[in-house]
Amino acid sequence: MFCPLRADVAQLVEQRFRKPQVTGSNPVVGSAFAMTNLSRPPHSVSIIVPTLNEEENIVPLVAQITACAVPFREILFVDDHSTDATREEIRALEKSQPIRLVEQDGAGLGLASAIMSGARAARGEILLVMDADLSHPPEQIKDL
Repeated sequence: MFCPLRADVAQLVEQRFRKPQVTGSNPVVGSAFAMTNLSRPPHSVSIIVPTLNEEENIVPLVAQITACAVPFREILFVDDHSTDATREEIRALEKSQPIRLVEQDGAGLGLASAIMSGARAARGEILLVMDADLSHPPEQIKDL
């Protein structure tokens, strides 16, 4: 099902970097689908972070994201039934940060399923997926 309020990654990249081309008298920009307007308020970004036993990385990741001063609507942690204190760390931060925990305890476990669950639960119009292990530097969010 196509949701006109969200664009896929290819559309976002194309809209951000592609210059209009003129073919005959009709300008051709982007693809056949309507693209999301990137001039929307900056708080329309949801950051999706799949987790599995990432207890030690939760607080540093949130601290780095917030230190970047990049506006976002929420951080969605999608946990794949961690056996450490990952969920407890996230729940503690939910009280003071725009953070939500999505718990995956069903049959659809794994990275791809976690990303899709996060996308379905996201309230923002632009979705950004980051690894919880800090391999995706939060300071580069502003460059996206």
